[in-house]
Amino acid sequence: MDYVKKIKERDNLYIVDFSSDTSMIEKAPYFYNMTHMNQEGAKVYSKNMSDWLKLHTKLF
Repeated sequence: MDYVKKIKERDNLYIVDFSSDTSMIEKAPYFYNMTHMNQEGAKVYSKNMSDWLKLHTKLF
């Protein structure tokens, strides 16, 4: 995360960090392995991201 923060500051980016989202990280059935989601997890993550975007942007 330190590397990501450096890039964020350098390039003036906005980072959406779901790494502590307990609705995802505590659900082993959503993951293929420790770092990759399976198809069900990807659908849930995409829904969460869509909801976040709708709440925080004016794109929709």
